[in-house]
Amino acid sequence: MFGSKNHIGLDIGTTSVRAVEIEKKGCRRVLNRIGVSSPPDGTIVNGRVAKPAELTKAIKKAVTDGNCTSKTVFFSVNPLNVVIRYLQLPLMTEDETREALKWELSKNLPFTGKAVFDFQILGSEDGTQQVMIVAAEEAIIEAYCSCIRDAGLIPSVVDIEPLAIARLINSLNKISDSDKGLRNSWDTSTVMLADLGQHYTSLNFFRHKKLYFYRVIPFGGHELESVPYKQNTDVRENPFLKSFVGKFMQEIKRSIQFYEVQNRDQDTAGIVLVGGLAKLRGLDELLEEELNTVVEVLNPVPAFHISPEANSKATAYGHSLSLALGLSMREGSL
Repeated sequence: MFGSKNHIGLDIGTTSVRAVEIEKKGCRRVLNRIGVSSPPDGTIVNGRVAKPAELTKAIKKAVTDGNCTSKTVFFSVNPLNVVIRYLQLPLMTEDETREALKWELSKNLPFTGKAVFDFQILGSEDGTQQVMIVAAEEAIIEAYCSCIRDAGLIPSVVDIEPLAIARLINSLNKISDSDKGLRNSWDTSTVMLADLGQHYTSLNFFRHKKLYFYRVIPFGGHELESVPYKQNTDVRENPFLKSFVGKFMQEIKRSIQFYEVQNRDQDTAGIVLVGGLAKLRGLDELLEEELNTVVEVLNPVPAFHISPEANSKATAYGHSLSLALGLSMREGSL
């Protein structure tokens, strides 16, 4: 966003750091390297760097674990620290739009410090254009950049998570192995992208592949840390997991209702699940049953040819690599 040859897609999370490196060979994308590390608790707090030295170590470890060769890094801003606004403006050039947005943002941003921003024009008609603005505090971004530099790398591009994952989906022929048709809906109608993280979940509504509504809720995997359940337990068979999913469903319902009230001609065709919790056994089936909609769990690996060096980690971590892979595919501007 605030911005080839090969580069590292770096997913910096609360509980893990994932580094991937891909190579484009003609029309093929080859996933060459995958590295993973786990920063200590408290390294990232509410999306902000709380322990810079520990994060630097975790970045170094992930890059070393993957034997990454590039020094250039593309990373993303934590959704908790991103503001997205939508504005209707008169049609104007890109430079004029940027200048107009500087004035608009000075009135509408909740930041106390200096902010950086980028924008995307979603569409235009009748002499006006709909513009999506993405902004974040410069100090928060610089804290991540500083850790990346201290790890011996070069921070080059900052993205936002839903757009990075959307870039990955755009390259796929199908969302999941079950292929329930959501990939076609992604191009032609509205699809919710639900990213279930450790401390937060983002609900993102994409219409014709463009982000039209974005919501972050304080709900995530940390709520299951004290829940008694075994690995691979079906969420429908454990009352604690079923209650957890019930809260998630209520947030989804509220968000869908709000979006469809604001966009009366746009029904939501289905939900794509990503993130660490997306692979909870039975989650997609339970959501389908209760919400009466199509649900698929994103499998990013088929978009790539896998090198022998990356094969075992692609098998082990594949479903958790969506963000890092989307970042690694980034070219050009927002």
